[in-house]
Amino acid sequence: MATLLKDALVLVLRFFLWCRYRVDVRGLDAVKGLERTLILPNHPAYVDPAVVIGTIWSALRPRPMLYAGMFENPLLFWIPKVVNAVKVPDLGRQSSDARAQAEQTIEAVIDGVERGENFILWPAGHVQPKDREILGSTRSVSEILSHVSDVNIVLVRTLGLRGSMFTYSRTASRPNVPLRLLEGVAMIIANLFFFMPRRRVEITIERVSRESLPGLAREELNPFLEAWYNERGLEQAVFVPYHFAFGPRTYEFPPMPESSVSERVLGEVQEETKSTVARLLDQKISGRASGSTNDPATILDSLGLDSLDRAEISLAVEEHFGFRGTGEVPETIGDLWVLAEGLSESAPTKPPPEKWFEGESVPDELASLLGQTIPEAFVRRAVACPKDVVAADDLSGV
Repeated sequence: MATLLKDALVLVLRFFLWCRYRVDVRGLDAVKGLERTLILPNHPAYVDPAVVIGTIWSALRPRPMLYAGMFENPLLFWIPKVVNAVKVPDLGRQSSDARAQAEQTIEAVIDGVERGENFILWPAGHVQPKDREILGSTRSVSEILSHVSDVNIVLVRTLGLRGSMFTYSRTASRPNVPLRLLEGVAMIIANLFFFMPRRRVEITIERVSRESLPGLAREELNPFLEAWYNERGLEQAVFVPYHFAFGPRTYEFPPMPESSVSERVLGEVQEETKSTVARLLDQKISGRASGSTNDPATILDSLGLDSLDRAEISLAVEEHFGFRGTGEVPETIGDLWVLAEGLSESAPTKPPPEKWFEGESVPDELASLLGQTIPEAFVRRAVACPKDVVAADDLSGV
């Protein structure tokens, strides 16, 4: 039953994608039927996972690694369970247990590959904001390959999506994916399904041997993958009209901002703050740096810091200086300076979830202790009233 549901979902997905995308696939026949396979695509847009999975599903039936935060939306929450996905925690936000969650995710993939399953994961861990794929210091592929010796490796390169409304290039900022999905469905319907202008997408699939890899350390593996993904050079954004008869025929894409921190804000950072941040960074990178720790434009990835490392150094800066940031993990030295100086804007507090205000199962006058100790009473009350709210926070919800 579960298999039929997945196949039905993929068929519906492929139909809607067909309405908008004309996909040219190369190399799929060479990987059909493989098991114990790690599929590694580039990540040019928020829609490319759907395009790639829809393309390779019948050949490999992979379990996808999907960013959990994308599926908190009421429209999408059911998808990971249906496709048996491995959820990836939000490593772009600071969290003291991010490393533990990420390690559990990697272990789940390693165990699944050992059982003969196929997995698809995006090595960059994020959508490419500009015109080339950059892996930086991400470690997931390196760790998996280091723990699993007998695994097939399949690389996937997707071209043609840059300029889509699911990319950064449309507005020079991160798109609102659920809203874009609704807009996309509405546009397909407005085009009577079969008349929508179609964007040309090219997918290249290549199986590579383990022996062809330069090494398994991320310092060796990531540049190799980047070179393969960017083999065709920088990709230009292309606009494709959204209606066969109405709407604009051309579009001028805005330039991507070079930095999220203004020169004015950086000018308020004290020299003592800069030197302390540099010391904290030096303790973390232990001589691995290939960029300056005194240049605000230096990207933390270039210092050998992946998303987990950046989250840890951000928490260290917060603890040392006593300031809290927006929750977004800094990406540059300048971002760290602003965080340390207390100049970053705090994220607004989310309102309590509706369930917080729902009444308890037991009226106050009937409440009683169900144990001799606090832990025992707590556990017994939780078992007796499983639908009651115990706690809630911004990250985890109820």
